[in-house]
Amino acid sequence: MFMKVRDSGMPEETMWSKFFDPNTILQQMDFTTDINLVVDLGCGFGTFSIPASQTINGKVHAFDIDPEMIGQLQSKIDQ
Repeated sequence: MFMKVRDSGMPEETMWSKFFDPNTILQQMDFTTDINLVVDLGCGFGTFSIPASQTINGKVHAFDIDPEMIGQLQSKIDQ
């Protein structure tokens, strides 16, 4: 009997973090303290969620289909 395992296809976080410069991208998207609410769909490791939360003057709601990704992001937030 085989159990189907869902694999999101995400690379390891160390590799993933080399693909983007979140602060530059958020700056180009005009993220400022004037923003009160951000929704990050497919937040993954929190690559954009965490920098966005440090940039805006409000809340970031982060969602992902993979509970493991949410767990990893929650661990970072708790730290």
